[in-house]
Amino acid sequence: MKISEQTISFPCDYPIKVLCGNRPGLSKEIVECASKHDLSFKESSVSEKMSQKKNYVSVSFILRALSENHIKDLYLDLKKIESVKLVL
Repeated sequence: MKISEQTISFPCDYPIKVLCGNRPGLSKEIVECASKHDLSFKESSVSEKMSQKKNYVSVSFILRALSENHIKDLYLDLKKIESVKLVL
């Protein structure tokens, strides 16, 4: 199998998970960022899971991905948000 071989067919619904330090307003910033990259973004696709000590939160949502570059651009913008530790 070639490394450059594409295994995802675009457009597709692509799950995104953002791991963050917990702080007020974080989810709103993530939703705004996702909405900027996906005009069909549905806020109802967002779910949050708080860590046991409430220091961290994971925010998951579905992106309507148009290409690999589309996903990469979203990742780069999400990583610019304060408190974001990891984007999966």
